[in-house]
Amino acid sequence: MSLSPENLSDLTLFNIRVFVRLYQTTNSQAVADALQVHPSKISRTLASLRKCFGDPLFIRRQYGFEPTAMAGRIFPEMEVLVQGATALAEHLESGCHQRPKLVLCVPAPLRAGLTQHLYQACCKQRSDIELVTRTWSGRVMEEMQSGKVDIGVFYGARGYPRLGSELVAENRTAYLVGGAQHEVWQKGLLTAEEIISHPQILLELAGFNDREDPLVRAARSLNLPVPPRTRLDSLAELAEMVVHSSHLALICGSQAVDFLRSIQGVRVQRLPEEVRQTLRTPGLGDRSVGFHMVQRLGHTAPAWLLDSLRQFIQTATEMKE
Repeated sequence: MSLSPENLSDLTLFNIRVFVRLYQTTNSQAVADALQVHPSKISRTLASLRKCFGDPLFIRRQYGFEPTAMAGRIFPEMEVLVQGATALAEHLESGCHQRPKLVLCVPAPLRAGLTQHLYQACCKQRSDIELVTRTWSGRVMEEMQSGKVDIGVFYGARGYPRLGSELVAENRTAYLVGGAQHEVWQKGLLTAEEIISHPQILLELAGFNDREDPLVRAARSLNLPVPPRTRLDSLAELAEMVVHSSHLALICGSQAVDFLRSIQGVRVQRLPEEVRQTLRTPGLGDRSVGFHMVQRLGHTAPAWLLDSLRQFIQTATEMKE
């Protein structure tokens, strides 16, 4: 018999699965058990297959079914069809059960240990959320509005009430970072004037609604030249640069302090309060700076995750000697 598309019009995926399993097992009862159907349905399906191909396909013997030459010819193609259908089903199922993803942007000093902290919170809650942490940049608000960022943490004296930001923790500490052999450590008591006389490294830390970096304001308030500045977005880059140059950096965050102190050739020292106020909060009056958190409009993160993030931020503002 010559096969044509019309001959195959009644061929269904179920029929193909029955054919492949019957060819592999030669036992109709085993096929019925595997497909969880009554044996009579296997018999009806085999009759439909025989009509479709114009061939007995399987001859009943005492030991079971014996495939015909036609069955042997079409088996490879029929098996490929079943494999393709199985792969498609698995792909669709994985698409329906994609891990929820949360993108979080924070200032560079908060990156130290944050991913591990939140991962442990996920494990405790048995959550499979995929967490992506990034450094806060000037484009975060645009990306948040376009749905690419879910939660942002920024540093500044002002929040952003229009977006529902919350002040998580005020920060009243700052630390000077430099190479272990930097001359600034040989001068005795740290002063704002001495610090500003050296090149500075700026981390991505200023609030997104601040038009001017606090260090620039400090230099002007002291009638000093604005020092050369290099902007970086990671603590690792900062550490490498202070070790191999005369640059200094002002940071906050207890986790960042611990990280930098673990690197050979780096020295970190807490600033005296009057120096901190001069360098980090000029022109703010009684207002204090701190870490603010904001969620993308329409996005609601799990309460336990937000609490874990708040805890990490509050720990970051604890004073380190």
